[in-house]
Amino acid sequence: MDRIDDQDEALPEGVRELMAEADHAPRLTVVFAEYFEQVVLEQSYTDEDEPDGEDLPGTDEDDGNEDKDVPSALREACRSRARILTGALWRGCAMLIEDLFEDLGAADVGEEHDFDSAIFELPPRFSPHYDVGFIRRFLTVAVDLGHQLRSGGQVPQETDSVDMAFGHDGKVSCVAQELALHLVLNRVEVLNDLYELNLEDGWREAVYEILFYDDDYVMLFDRSMDGFEDDAALVSLTGMTDMRLEHWFTPFNPMATVNPYAAGEPVTPEDEGDSDIVEELLYEETSWATDETTKALWLIRPDDVETLRVIHPENFHATVHEVSQDHPFLTLGDVLHAALRKLGVHSKAPPAEPPHTPVEPGWLLFEIELTDPARSRQL
Repeated sequence: MDRIDDQDEALPEGVRELMAEADHAPRLTVVFAEYFEQVVLEQSYTDEDEPDGEDLPGTDEDDGNEDKDVPSALREACRSRARILTGALWRGCAMLIEDLFEDLGAADVGEEHDFDSAIFELPPRFSPHYDVGFIRRFLTVAVDLGHQLRSGGQVPQETDSVDMAFGHDGKVSCVAQELALHLVLNRVEVLNDLYELNLEDGWREAVYEILFYDDDYVMLFDRSMDGFEDDAALVSLTGMTDMRLEHWFTPFNPMATVNPYAAGEPVTPEDEGDSDIVEELLYEETSWATDETTKALWLIRPDDVETLRVIHPENFHATVHEVSQDHPFLTLGDVLHAALRKLGVHSKAPPAEPPHTPVEPGWLLFEIELTDPARSRQL
């Protein structure tokens, strides 16, 4: 694991931006860094076949001087990786909130959920109940998630019991917020691919350990587990949280708080048969060919201009289709960036209000033809 310097000019701009956004949640960065240190140290002792009875650094039996046990280079590397992960979570949370505002606007005028909506990512068997009221409540817990990220969490210790873990500040507060954070992680995956963040293996495990109580909520997505939340014997035997829809906004414990708006009247299914409805949502082709938006100002690397000129329209549209299908919540700009990258063209969004803003050195400003990129015009 190597240290990443956010002042390194060779570092991609997207990575530098995310590291800067981590400053919004400094405590979480520290917690992730400590977690990564623990993982690396434990792995190093496992690799060395630690003799029985020899304590790991930083345990109660150790002399307590952790600084000497964690090399400074490792500490810096863990911190830089933690900053990237924290920044990606912060950005992912902002992306989710923006998507939910769009969903709310569409729901307010009676539009049905489209394939690219954030609500579409929630457990599908409850989709008949994702109405305007639900989206408003879900949006409030997503907004509060930003405060949870700022609060950070605590690195779990082997001695912690489940009861001790409950009440730690910074953890999600209810099932709805677990689902909101799940949607944020989906966006972190996209950012990882889009900006080549090279997040450490196990970054999801770090998030689960620090910000979740458990991952029982994933059963809500499992069609083979339909109805498990209504099985009182199973819930009692496993001790899992009540995951019936009407309890998604109920705080996990007295130490957890849920936004007053979200904690209002429970969402109760109007018709028990509704849960059996299966909606077949089909991918719709991009509307770029018929929509008014057929051009986009975009920055291209000079070395990739020739590659741009030989992109065949059908190949471009197929790539856009693939990217949109894999990541339906991306904006047009993110889809364009990802599609061009798959086709061998390095690109990014320009500064605000180009071409009045000077173009960054090392880039060329193009007016991209979204129906046929080969016909794009350099400005």
